[in-house]
Amino acid sequence: METIKDIIEVIVVAFLIALVVRGLIVETFVVHGPSMEPTLMDGERLLVSKTAYKLGKPKR
Repeated sequence: METIKDIIEVIVVAFLIALVVRGLIVETFVVHGPSMEPTLMDGERLLVSKTAYKLGKPKR
């Protein structure tokens, strides 16, 4: 019974960590349409950093 409790605890902690990461650090997006081709293709998945602009201005 202790093993099941440990497994559930690990799953809950992992889920909470995933929520924090998704909410504060990175988010996933899917490219819809050809407007960014050839750099990004329709249907591609992206991880976008939410902290990049908080750490400094973007360099061009």
